[in-house]
Amino acid sequence: MKEEFTNLRSLVGAFAKAMNLINRDMEHHHEQTAYLAYMVAQRMGLQGEDLHHVIFAALLHDIGSIVSPDPEDLCEIESHRREVAKIGANMIRDLEHFRSIACILEVVQNSYQENIALFGETAVLDVCQAVHISDAAVTMLDPDKPVLSQVREILDVIRQYQGTEFSQKAVDALTALSRIEYVWMDVAMNPEFLMFFTGRIHSVSLDDALAYTLFMSRIIDYRSPFTAMHSAGVAASARELARLYGMSEEDCKKMEIAGRLHDVGKLRVPNSILEKPGKLTDDEFDIVKEHPYYTRKKLLQSWRTM
Repeated sequence: MKEEFTNLRSLVGAFAKAMNLINRDMEHHHEQTAYLAYMVAQRMGLQGEDLHHVIFAALLHDIGSIVSPDPEDLCEIESHRREVAKIGANMIRDLEHFRSIACILEVVQNSYQENIALFGETAVLDVCQAVHISDAAVTMLDPDKPVLSQVREILDVIRQYQGTEFSQKAVDALTALSRIEYVWMDVAMNPEFLMFFTGRIHSVSLDDALAYTLFMSRIIDYRSPFTAMHSAGVAASARELARLYGMSEEDCKKMEIAGRLHDVGKLRVPNSILEKPGKLTDDEFDIVKEHPYYTRKKLLQSWRTM
């Protein structure tokens, strides 16, 4: 049996945190959606592996936006949510442990009417609905207003689409949660709390983590032709230098992972700056200099949930 290096929950959380870097409007969006979707799914009667699928699908539902041009804001991403979801499904389909999540991502933004025609009254339908309705609710939240004062208005909008976009079961679950104030306070203030009470989900070995981080480094490099293959080159160099220094094979692999993830924070830097042909202004250079800080911050946040 392979020794555990991390777990799937932490890896998916790391992917979600990386996505949050793309646009400031997305900060915590995926954790908020996952928290609310988990609560909705419980109210809908989902258990066990289905709840895990809800969490992972909610955390990854916008992962396709990473390879898209810089979005202006969250609303722009949501306007292309079906396309983004399908791109994301294709991105993770070949990764071990992610195949079932990819199948859900492919249809997670479909309407209730579309998915009931595909799956009938099944757990897959409920998983998709829990994520879909939570994503819609979280997208409507205004971070500059008290969250509790917004719940009724959000519900009024959601109910207009009951039976078409959303199932009655999902709307009833969200309605029941609307009366539980701490749920909405957690959504607004502490959505990452979810990651601490969902347990250690699916062990991931060091070798498997290498494969996942290769996927992540390709996404980082894909964002701009100016950085294409950069992370791969740094990772290969780091591993070889570690070998020459006499480090163990396990530590060499960890150095390779570090090399692949060292530029995660560059997802915060707009492509207009990364690809600028001329000299950067002082302000633009300051933005570039921020990226190691964001890399450290996001990796530390993910490590704390392991």
